[in-house]
Amino acid sequence: MVFLLLAFGFVVFISCNLANPITRSILSKSPKGMLELWVDLLNRTPEEPQSGETRFIFPYTLVKKSVVHAVLAAFTYVFMEWVFTLGKPSFLDSLNWGEKLEVFLINGIAVAVLMVLSLGAIVLLDILFTPLVPSFRKYAIHLPVSFLLTCLCLLLIDNFTYTIINFSTYDVSTSVKILYAFAFFSGVIAFVWIFSKNIAQGDNPGLSNFKLIIALLLSVPSLVLLGIGFISKSSDKSEQVGSAAGNSLPNIILLSTDALTSENMSVYGYERDTTPFIRELASSSLVGLNHFTNSTYSPGSETALLTGKLAITTRVLYYPNTLQGKDAYQHLPGILKSYGYRTVSLGVDYFVDTEALNFQNAFDVVNCRKETRLIPTGYLSNFDNEVYFFNTLEERISDRLLNIFLIKDIQNPFSLVVQADDNTKEDQWRMTCFYSELDNAIRTKIPLFAHIHMMGTHGDQYYPNVRLFSDGIVQSEPNMVDFYDDAILDYDRLVQRMVQELIKIGQYENTVLVLYSDHSQQYDARDRIPLIIHFPKGEHNGVIKTNTQNIDIVPTILDYLKIDQPAWIEGQSLLQKNEPDRLMISASSVEREFGQTGIPFLPQKNLKPPFYQFGALTIIQCQNWYQVDLQKSILTYGELESYEYPCPVDVLDTKVEIQKRVADLLSERGFSLPKDWYLSSEAPAD
Repeated sequence: MVFLLLAFGFVVFISCNLANPITRSILSKSPKGMLELWVDLLNRTPEEPQSGETRFIFPYTLVKKSVVHAVLAAFTYVFMEWVFTLGKPSFLDSLNWGEKLEVFLINGIAVAVLMVLSLGAIVLLDILFTPLVPSFRKYAIHLPVSFLLTCLCLLLIDNFTYTIINFSTYDVSTSVKILYAFAFFSGVIAFVWIFSKNIAQGDNPGLSNFKLIIALLLSVPSLVLLGIGFISKSSDKSEQVGSAAGNSLPNIILLSTDALTSENMSVYGYERDTTPFIRELASSSLVGLNHFTNSTYSPGSETALLTGKLAITTRVLYYPNTLQGKDAYQHLPGILKSYGYRTVSLGVDYFVDTEALNFQNAFDVVNCRKETRLIPTGYLSNFDNEVYFFNTLEERISDRLLNIFLIKDIQNPFSLVVQADDNTKEDQWRMTCFYSELDNAIRTKIPLFAHIHMMGTHGDQYYPNVRLFSDGIVQSEPNMVDFYDDAILDYDRLVQRMVQELIKIGQYENTVLVLYSDHSQQYDARDRIPLIIHFPKGEHNGVIKTNTQNIDIVPTILDYLKIDQPAWIEGQSLLQKNEPDRLMISASSVEREFGQTGIPFLPQKNLKPPFYQFGALTIIQCQNWYQVDLQKSILTYGELESYEYPCPVDVLDTKVEIQKRVADLLSERGFSLPKDWYLSSEAPAD
């Protein structure tokens, strides 16, 4: 529509000027003729009212100059944020330069439109206030531009101080926040005074025309790109799936705790009784005896679980990886939303943040906050990258403003992970949010889907609420088993309290409760992690002896709900019989780096074709494991320790067959393997 209106206006402009002999000669004189006519049109001023007239005098010249300043300020703001994003690991890394430029231009025009709309509102107020307060027009018209430029200054200062001396608005005391707020307010006033003074003195005509030309050169191509995008780009939204059986849908709770190894859980035979309640719960639940992760780090693992897709399909392992294209819309919460579920995701910011991972049309609440995107991407699915960037712009400045004006306390996400004592407090906060959402679901009679990621078992230091196994011991080393076991016991008590609450409010027999973990304590894909699914009335209980993986959770839930499964799901329902020799696939990243901010990321220099962010794959078939070092083309192999119910040797693949299946998996997902790709194999050292 924008493109059509732009085209229509262009045709009218050309037609009118061709009909006039004077303007027709200007058009035919040189290629710059059209630009001269545009400048002349925008430089025209209305006729002055005759003596005695009382009609309102519209401030054309002032508004025109303010609009030009607004457009230039908007593109400057977006450009600086765009350059900042380019200079660090981000979703832009996966785009070509044409797509990166499109992100800049379309976001520039989007912010410019918001600025112009703000000016329009002030002009309407001008009609009311200027007769009463003559100076209102002189200063108020510059407020939008002044506010935006002050925001840019705040971001530039914060980026600089955080990068150089690790000091930012996130980590300061209340008194310093007040100083920041005062400085921000002063900055707005200073810019208003500068603009009002310059306009009062009058611009040099050459400079004024130069500003106008730059604004047009930025705006017109951006509007054209916007129009072309609306017309030509196809939506990547996933199609709706089949209909659910019955009218009463159960609540679904996915409750994980970070880095939990089943070897340390008494429900799996550990000598210490670290999970007394979960052990009791398991007797009426479906239990995965040999369950494995699909990625060794939280972002990739949780993404695989919620999408039911392997990491080599979505290409999400670790930041700056985010879901792109159709993958952003194909996931369990999106399916459940289409059946009326209220969807909630609770995890640590940045690391387990489904908004940051670009899940679209997924969750109503993320980390105890309602939909924070100024523009939900689902409404402009033709511009996923552009809107994702726009929402990032909005979040970066709104977080800082809310923080310095003491409206909301915003914390550095990295500190929430590395400071384990804070993790315990954050876990309590997440559960408070969950119980609030559960109460709301009961009151509104809307089924609830909750994805909850706890951090109490995240190392390498632990701060359990109750010291049973670690009583009297000083935590002097990383990942001490006594403290780890107490952290697991805390998780067991948390599960017990949740079940007791569900029973108390009469929802236990109307809830599917899934207990799992993102990865093991040591980030080893060969370590088994828990999977315990309790269905209403203890249905489908028993032990699954064959191997299972996190991407099986989505199809299992859909199968239970009798919802037709989309073709894109790569896991298999555990309510159906599965072949015991199927492959479990887990991906690991190339070496991470820790920036000056302390937050780990995958550096661009390590992302080399053909595998980019993928450093290794772990393949598990029955009792056999294989690890493929994708960077060195080496295959190592061995057998899992203490593996119960092993498969007969004659049904297992050979190393050559494993390599062939891995090559096929990668090729099918768009990886350009080297010609005659070969893996040298070696057994692991004893």
